[in-house]
Amino acid sequence: MLLELVTTMRTDAFLEALGGRGDAGAAATLTAGLALLQQYAAIRQRGPDPEADDAALASIHAQLDECTPTDREVIALHALAEALRYWAAESPSAFERRLVYTALLHYGQTLFGNALPKVALTVLDLVAVDAELDGQHAVSAQARLLCGFAYRTIGDWDASRAAYDRAYELAWGAGDFMTALRTRVGLAYNASSRGDLPGARALLRATAPRARRLAPEVLPYVYLGQASLENISGHYEDAIALCYRAHQAAGADEEMRTASLIDLAQCFSDYGAPEVAEDALRAVVRSDVDVRHRVQSMINLLFLAITQRRETEFDTLRGELLSLPFTIRQRTTYQLIEAQGLRTFGRLTDARAAGERALALAQEHSLFQLVFQAEEELRAIEGAAAAEESAGEQPAEEGAPSIARPMSRRVSRIVGAVRSMAAA
Repeated sequence: MLLELVTTMRTDAFLEALGGRGDAGAAATLTAGLALLQQYAAIRQRGPDPEADDAALASIHAQLDECTPTDREVIALHALAEALRYWAAESPSAFERRLVYTALLHYGQTLFGNALPKVALTVLDLVAVDAELDGQHAVSAQARLLCGFAYRTIGDWDASRAAYDRAYELAWGAGDFMTALRTRVGLAYNASSRGDLPGARALLRATAPRARRLAPEVLPYVYLGQASLENISGHYEDAIALCYRAHQAAGADEEMRTASLIDLAQCFSDYGAPEVAEDALRAVVRSDVDVRHRVQSMINLLFLAITQRRETEFDTLRGELLSLPFTIRQRTTYQLIEAQGLRTFGRLTDARAAGERALALAQEHSLFQLVFQAEEELRAIEGAAAAEESAGEQPAEEGAPSIARPMSRRVSRIVGAVRSMAAA
């Protein structure tokens, strides 16, 4: 009875998402995902049955072959379909179960990246519960860590804290210190988002020495968390130094090296050195990184072009971004920043259209923070239109100068390092 109830709840989440999908390709991928989860539930309950399962999985593979082959969600679903062939309920090594759970984790992550948090959480929660019941505590901890992040992103702080706490218990017990300590970083971001900066600082300060001793690969996450706190507090030089420390500590982890550069660019922008921020972002764009990071860096460059009142560069970047693939969150952010830029340059009709597109996307995908920002931007556009009507058309301002700040020696060294990366 409980299994039927849980399965129905998960089906409802998929059906709700399908109802809001205007894109036939995205709907087809979601349908294949639901079919695979139902197949997983059947195999897990009764054990593998090649005669029934092979035909069903072949049918799902055929559906997926009709979808865009490079889409991360499709890749994750193909991996899940392959992994299910090797499920064995009584396997002594449990290798097959880990394979399936890992594929499910990847699918949940891609759903979240495609702005489907409710569906992502049903998948991640499925892994968290089933893996724990199977004694796969490290896998369950990883799923709960992702649940904590997903709940945090949609503003469900209590659920996020509960997920992080359980992930910590399971990971620590399983000896997975990296996952355990990353839950502490997640809780610090929770505290920061709720305005408890002293609590967030204390948590990160306590986590750093444990990470150095038990899981050095977590240190970049700790440093970036500390950098975020210092940036929020207006301690920009400390934030810059911490981001650069994260970049150095990342070693061969290209994902973290790239993320730290993007955060470093934001700190330099807030510090009043947009030209250095631009160098950092262009270093990311020119490197061989995941297209998501390239898109995010170009969106950030678009915002810098607005703040520097460089209209030609703004239009050039818009043209370059048109041919690149966005996640839903990135597309919404892009439309919002595009609206801000068009308003800044006095193109209010186009700005209003971009703002309305941003608002519609944010509402459709429950991106609540972006809904608020899009509504604020539309009010600013209407205010600019009213001012233009009453006072006559105003020319756009020329390029805004950087803030003249005396740089400390440590920041000057970091500037040099960033410029060397940009020139490489």
